[in-house]
Amino acid sequence: MKPLLWCVLLLSLTVNLSVNFVIDEGALQILLSVCSGVVLIGSGIGLWMLRDRGDAQVY
Repeated sequence: MKPLLWCVLLLSLTVNLSVNFVIDEGALQILLSVCSGVVLIGSGIGLWMLRDRGDAQVY
């Protein structure tokens, strides 16, 4: 699961950065940027939730 989330995170980051250079300003650029940003945040949260907590104790 983690490797898939890392791939999605990197792919969405690449898409988000490249959309600004490839597509001229307009609604399509905003829509693609927002969608890839949501995917980026979602995969980041998924990776954070699946992290190894080690010897952390819950009080």
